[in-house]
Order: sequence, then C-alpha cells, then structure tokens
Amino acid sequence: MSAAEREPHRPDPSARCPTAPDPGRLHFPDPARLELDQAVESLLAAAHEVRRAQDRIRALLRAVMLVTDESDPGGVLRQLVTSARDLTEAVWAAVVPSDEPARPDGMIRAGLQGVDAGRLARIAHGLHALQGLFGDRDTVRVDDAVRHLPGAPPASALLGFVIRTRRGDVAHLYLADKHRPGHPPGPFTSEDEELVQVLASAAGNAMDHAALLERTRLREAWRHADTQLTTAVPGDADCDRALQVIAEQALRIAEADAALVSLPDHAPGRLVVRAAAGLASSDLLGRTRFVDAASLTGRAYATGRPQISDDGSGPLVLGPELPIATRLGPAMAVPLTDRDTPVGTLSVARARTRGRFGDTEVELLASFAVQAALTRCLAAHRADDERLRHLRDRDRIGADLHDRAVHDLYAVGLDLHSIAGRLDADRQRAVLDVVDRIDEVIKDVTNTVFGLRTGPER
Repeated sequence: MSAAEREPHRPDPSARCPTAPDPGRLHFPDPARLELDQAVESLLAAAHEVRRAQDRIRALLRAVMLVTDESDPGGVLRQLVTSARDLTEAVWAAVVPSDEPARPDGMIRAGLQGVDAGRLARIAHGLHALQGLFGDRDTVRVDDAVRHLPGAPPASALLGFVIRTRRGDVAHLYLADKHRPGHPPGPFTSEDEELVQVLASAAGNAMDHAALLERTRLREAWRHADTQLTTAVPGDADCDRALQVIAEQALRIAEADAALVSLPDHAPGRLVVRAAAGLASSDLLGRTRFVDAASLTGRAYATGRPQISDDGSGPLVLGPELPIATRLGPAMAVPLTDRDTPVGTLSVARARTRGRFGDTEVELLASFAVQAALTRCLAAHRADDERLRHLRDRDRIGADLHDRAVHDLYAVGLDLHSIAGRLDADRQRAVLDVVDRIDEVIKDVTNTVFGLRTGPER
C-alpha cells in the first residue's frame, strides 16, 4: 500500500460544504426563518393597509373640502353626489329631496348619463320608496337589493344616507353598485359606509352654513330695498306710481317671475290689481278677484297674515282663467297694512320649474310690505298735499279776482256810467254799450271764481 493510500483523507480547506453556514451571515434555523418571513409579510401587508387607509383618508379630506367650499345648498348637494361616487367608486349616485315627490328632474345624480327617461323614472320612484327603510337610522346598506328589495331601483347593491341639517332631514344620498376592476359590481364595505357618513355629515353642516349665508344675503338685499323704496318714489309721484315701484322692487329682490299689488275695489269683497311687474303685467292690471279662502291673495287680505304655497299656486294668485297662471308655481302673498288693518296685498310668484320660497323669504317680504305700505301712505299723503295746494291756489286766485279785478271793473263801470250822463245821445249810447260789456265781463269773472271755489276736487 502506498503512502497516499495509508494517509487518512483530509478535507480541502478551500472547499465548503453546500449546507455549511456562511460565517459572514446570520443563520436561522428553518422554523425561525419561516416565522420571520411571515412576520415580514404581515408587516408589509399592514404597511400596505396603512398606506391604503391614508390614501382613503386623504380622499375623504379632499371630498370634504370640495363639499364645504360650496356657497349655496344646491351646489353642496351637487358636489356631494360627485365626491361620494368618486370616494366609493360607485357606478352611480343620486340625491333625492326628502319632502318632494319622486320625479327624475328632482334628483341630483352622477354616473347616469345617457339613461333613458323611463329608467330614470323607475330609479326616482325606487329611491323615494327606500326612504321608509331608514327609520331612526342615518345609514342603510343593502348588499342584495334585487333579492331583498323588489321595488328598489335597478342595482345589485345600495348604500343610503340621510342628509340632516338644523331644519331636519332635507335629502337622502344613495350610492349604487361598487365598481370592482375585472369583476362584476359588488356590495359596499363598512369602510365605505363610515367614510361617506362623515362626508354626509359635513354636507349637512355645509348646507347650514350656505343657508345662513343666503339668509344674510337676502336680509341685506331686502334691507337695501327698504332703503331705496322711499327714495325711488319721486316726490311728486301719485299713488299708482308708488304701487308700481313697490311691485318692481318686490319682483327684483324676491327673484320672482311675476309680482302684483292688489287694493280693495269699489265693489265690496273684491280686490283689484293696481300694479303689476314681470310676466303678463299688462294683462294683470285692472283685473279683480273675490276675497275668498280659495285665493292666496284673498287669504292674506282676510287674515292679515302672510300666505305661501310651494307648488301650483299660480292660479290661486292670478286667477285660473289667465294663460300665464299655468306657467307659475311657487308663490307667496303678504298683506299691506295701515295701523294693523289690511289695506291691500303684495304677491309674487315664480315659474313652475324654479325653486320654492323659503320661510326667510316670506318673513322678509312681509317686512318689505310694511315699508311698502308706509311708502304708499306717504305717496297718498303727498298726493293729498298736492291737491290741497292746488285748492289753496285756486282759492287765492279766486280771491284775487274777486277782491281786485271785479272791484276794479265795477269802479270802471260806475265811472263810465257817470260820464255817459254828460254826453250827447250817440256818445252816451256808445259808452253805455261799453258798460254793458264790462258787466258781462264781471259776470264771467264771478262765475269763474265760483267754479274755482266749488271745483270737482272739492
């Protein structure tokens, strides 16, 4: 046996066993390494979830900023529909007013472009019927609307919210069918519900702020109208001109389509339109209406309190026989009072397609009517003063004619009569003819003075 064969085998120090640990790296046993990998994966998943939640929170904050940046209630609701749909990735969204009948033109919607009128009508009626599901709850979530809600609008999943303000429930927000890339639309999550509930609450507060801003603007506009009303009526204006200014100011400030001022007619129990502005104003002037409970103006005059109607009141204000009445809807009428006694009415109406009048507008119109009644009385007093001035001028002119002109004519006649006695017959006759003409002039002047003192205005 050779020496190489007899020498024991020695491993090559430069060669490493494939399973031998690397002396420069940490080595964990297989179970510990598995646990570490699972922990890292859990940490990455949690970080991904935190980042996703942060992204949704940022999206919610952007949506809240967009909603609260609107300055009118309608703008708040329109932005709410768009932001809620984007936030939840809903296929479509809609807002339905709480106290209005179900109709497609009453919905504020997003994501329903190109939908035919029949489907829009079914959606409107279905959403209006869902309001009964809320009860005392602020949210409603239905994951299988087709199965559990036979009368619901065509959607597989629905999410509903109450839009609540200080005045109560004003609208309901609905989201339908959450969009899922690569899959059919599915139900919403509890996270979607929580996020949109925050957005709906912010929308309610924004509507309160917008309504407060609108009331402040209206009060300032009506206060400015009160100030301008007296100065807008010329000092020499008659009562009819003052009433016309009142109608025009009410039409402008109330943003109405028709305005009229009615006063008691000579016939008892009737009101006559003395001033009108806006649509068909020339057709309204001079029209009379009975003071009865069926008339909005009649009720305002009879009760001495403001009256308001949200819809279909054009005929109640103007009369059903007028074609223009069918084009008018929301209306309000307030009494014109003098020492708490109604002396007329001020009425305004809007087109059927426009919004209703609010309680603040009724209150401000009633306040404006008080100023309008004072302006009317002021104009009437000015007219009376003007007539009195004319009468005094007539009396003064009559007195001057009687005391001076007639007296001088009498004196001239007497002088000529005495001169005629010293003249021959022909000249005497000529002078006496002049005296007769002077007597006729005296009679005419006397009759004129009498007419001035007993004129038709007396």
